[in-house]
Amino acid sequence: MPREPETPEMLEQTALPKEVLETGFELPDEYFHVFRLGLTNLVPWSFTASVAESFDWWRKHHPDRLVVPFAYRSNDDLIALFVAHDPVFARGHIIVLDLTLSAGSPYELVADLPTFEAWYKWAIDDVFETYHLEQEYRAHLAKENGC
Repeated sequence: MPREPETPEMLEQTALPKEVLETGFELPDEYFHVFRLGLTNLVPWSFTASVAESFDWWRKHHPDRLVVPFAYRSNDDLIALFVAHDPVFARGHIIVLDLTLSAGSPYELVADLPTFEAWYKWAIDDVFETYHLEQEYRAHLAKENGC
């Protein structure tokens, strides 16, 4: 029987790190709207409100970058972050990074999206892409096993 997904915790504006608040960054209304409607089950994506550890890691490795992690992809090393301040990306953008270390780089940019709504639509597309890949894999296994 499928397990019910856990209800994720929502980020709160007042719980953001002081450095982020000082930039004037505000969590977008669309973010809160998704939570109010209960539209947070985007498997393989999971929302998270645990920003302290990730925020501290980013500050240590990228002192010129203020980002707030809000979602991660459970089956690999993708993370979605709100941009509060960055020398490259605009405030309010969402960047999706692959944290798999490759070629000496600490991450690879997967997407730079202008709004939370754009990220949400992107994540929904990823939900369906993941579903179709899983179906293809299951069909391949069944064929391989003579089923």
